[in-house]
Amino acid sequence: MCDVLFLCSDVWNFVELCFVFYILHLSNLSDALIQSGLQKKLELSALLKGTSFFTCRCRLWDSTQQPFCSKPLGYLPPLCCNGVVWINCVVFCVYSGIGRNWPWASGGSSILAEYGTLHLEFMHLSKLSGNPAFAEKVMNIRKVLNRLDKPQGLYPNYLNPNSGQWGQHHVSVGGLGDSFYEYLLKAWLMSDKTDEEGKKLYYEALQAIETSLIRKSSGGLTYIAEWKGGLLEHKMGHLTCFAGGMIALGADGAPEDKTGHQMEQASEIARTCHESYARTSDIFGVFILK
Repeated sequence: MCDVLFLCSDVWNFVELCFVFYILHLSNLSDALIQSGLQKKLELSALLKGTSFFTCRCRLWDSTQQPFCSKPLGYLPPLCCNGVVWINCVVFCVYSGIGRNWPWASGGSSILAEYGTLHLEFMHLSKLSGNPAFAEKVMNIRKVLNRLDKPQGLYPNYLNPNSGQWGQHHVSVGGLGDSFYEYLLKAWLMSDKTDEEGKKLYYEALQAIETSLIRKSSGGLTYIAEWKGGLLEHKMGHLTCFAGGMIALGADGAPEDKTGHQMEQASEIARTCHESYARTSDIFGVFILK
């Protein structure tokens, strides 16, 4: 029964893939890679029956392979929009391989939560496929971020893929930025704590967030503000609520004198998010806390 259900899932995803990639022609890079869950499906397929459509689905990202539908595509989509700067455009055409960014994103900039949330999948895909090209792509993204000056140690949400410089100086641990920070921590943990660069980047970012963004309201609730053009915006997006769990998870690897402090901080942020639900009449919470 399990095999039958999984085969049905395989076939359904095959049809879905052909529809999205070959009829709609456009795909969001991080959504296609991450939210499709293709790597777990690939591993389950290999475990249950040895082969899978998902093996080919992974190869869609490899410009040296031909995918299993009829047309050759020739991607990876451009993690290198101008041939120099290794930052991806988030939307790409699967026929032409041409990438673009959302026009509303600070003049077509790449978004931190998009290009910064590929690391785990690409590193793992290199391990699964034996092809180091995927890992090289995301390590180049790190190189770009390492060399850039960071305002107050913070990572703005927008990066111009042509100039390789920050776009609008808007920092958010919620929408547009969120998963970048957790991926730094997870990259270190999933490497059996050998990815010292990921660890360093995470704890440096967390220190900058604590110094510049974490504040306490007059009612005693701890929140993570946003930063725009050098000024704090005293609001916290609902998507920032993951940070309580992230900080708690990372506290174990922090210096001993900071572990307790980070656990307390995580607890306070989680309490703020709980209150955002508990204090609304329908218990659904709010999208923005002010």
